[in-house]
Amino acid sequence: MADFKACSNYNIHDDYYTPKWIFERFNEFIPKNVKIWEMCLLDSNGQSKKYLEELGHDVMGDTKCDCLQQTDYEDICDMIITNPPYDKKLKIPILQKLAKLDKPFMLLMNSTNIHSNYFQDIFKGKDIFFLIPKQKLYYDKYNGTKLITHHTKNKSTSYYSFIICYKVLTKNHFI
Repeated sequence: MADFKACSNYNIHDDYYTPKWIFERFNEFIPKNVKIWEMCLLDSNGQSKKYLEELGHDVMGDTKCDCLQQTDYEDICDMIITNPPYDKKLKIPILQKLAKLDKPFMLLMNSTNIHSNYFQDIFKGKDIFFLIPKQKLYYDKYNGTKLITHHTKNKSTSYYSFIICYKVLTKNHFI
């Protein structure tokens, strides 16, 4: 059994991005005619905002703003759709902010998050539901100059992902 705490060579990479086909997979579950905040765009290429707009949604977001400091979208958005950073030091404050905002959200995250103490503590008492992909999802990587698409099994992610939903679904779904 692996113990990641003992692994000194374990690196965290937050430079992976959600490809459009993943948004297409769960688009039918995104409410229509809502203003969406894609809150984790800081230092990204903004592709997720663009993809959601291409799928017909009204999306706000800024690649230059830190969502933990930014408050101008909080009151005007109807819901949040995002892929939070993998790094716990960034992810936990974002999850805490989402719980405090108490707005509907859809988060694309590593499925092991739901078993963590921090996730259980942050969302204790909240009705969380899941969109569970029927296959492993894999992500695009930005190499500093261009986006590299990883749509093959040999380039797949080492973990499984869920779409974690709050105030959006009333039951779990496989997609």
